[in-house]
Amino acid sequence: MKRMGWIAVMAISIIMGFSGCGQKEVQGQEERVYYIDVNEDIVQVALSSSGFQVRNISNLSSAPKVNGNIAVAHDGREPHLFYLSAKGELVAVQVAQDSYNTSSLAHLGLDLNGKTEISSIIKDGVALVYLLDANNDVHELKNGDDGAYRSKNITMTYKAPKAQQSPAILATKAGIKLLFRDVNDEVTVIDMEQGKIANWTKETGGPQAKDKVATMRVNEQEHVFFKGTDGEIEHYIHENGRFRKDSWTKLANRWTQLAFAPLAAGPPTAMFINGKENIFYLDSDGDIQNLLYDNGKFKCHNWSSSGDLSPAKTHPVVEQVVY
Repeated sequence: MKRMGWIAVMAISIIMGFSGCGQKEVQGQEERVYYIDVNEDIVQVALSSSGFQVRNISNLSSAPKVNGNIAVAHDGREPHLFYLSAKGELVAVQVAQDSYNTSSLAHLGLDLNGKTEISSIIKDGVALVYLLDANNDVHELKNGDDGAYRSKNITMTYKAPKAQQSPAILATKAGIKLLFRDVNDEVTVIDMEQGKIANWTKETGGPQAKDKVATMRVNEQEHVFFKGTDGEIEHYIHENGRFRKDSWTKLANRWTQLAFAPLAAGPPTAMFINGKENIFYLDSDGDIQNLLYDNGKFKCHNWSSSGDLSPAKTHPVVEQVVY
């Protein structure tokens, strides 16, 4: 396996006529994205004002290979990676310390039927992992004081619709909301604190979701992003009991040709950082695109080209935080 280590790659300037997205400005905090490349290595890409840094995490530890996708949660100090191994173990990697541990899930008796997609969050120092069983029920795995995980069937507990993918997680100090694409291609939201179920597709009258959803919180606004039927990035907003919808792809392309946003080939991931709303996704060429909204304007940036990234095998993910 070829060692990449840390590679400094300076960001390029905007080039008119560039295929896909142009260049973006970054100030202050690093933006970090993770993905699995075609060599099945875990890659971390960080962008700061000094440019790109690319790290091959798989080369820095002897952790088992990923079986499926990865999930990343930030505990307020450092990021933690979670994924399932080929043996069905849950692997947790402390990125900054280059260490990992594995936890057997055999004692939980879960029938995953080959499902490997997971989501994660660290809240109040406790790791929570969400995945689907063979019946498309959402399960929460909670890490106990003894290091063992306990399982809770969220679908049965809250009498929620079946899910097609692991949920996106919107966590605040008050509680957790799980958002997912249900079996009707609609966005279902479970408010675990209030014990309520909502259908945001019906609330907005919006388009159906055709892949996994992503979410973020901006002040009092709750945002949901997903790939629509035609590959556009669709967007729901919930604020103070009111809903609205739009297509970020249409809006970006309408604002300026420079922010031309390619259609999505996979699900987006979302984060709010440095005062900007960001989404990342794979386009039809397998490039990681970054579409952001900043001070009333859209910008778009091809991270794969600018960062000279290895080709991606899975869609990108970002660090999940408690708002």
